Amino acid sequence: MMSPLLLQVGSSTIAYSLGGWGVAFALGQLLVNIFCAVGVANATQQREAQSRSLVLVPRWVWIVGTFFSGLVGVLIYWAVHESTLSRES
Repeated sequence: MMSPLLLQVGSSTIAYSLGGWGVAFALGQLLVNIFCAVGVANATQQREAQSRSLVLVPRWVWIVGTFFSGLVGVLIYWAVHESTLSRES
């Protein structure tokens, strides 16, 4: 029979190793979200420089929304502004 001390040490070791992967995943997701937000910021800036209007919300909302939603935000931005679904196409 296992002693409670050994079980406790074993489970904390497992939690520690999984915690490292969780941190790595969170940092990777943060980087992806930052790159997505920067990409949308550049796209909205180019769009405004060409005197093309943004749809639904102002520029800063697209940038912040993309930062918090990541690739989903980029896909929504693309569908609304750049795809054949947009009115300008």
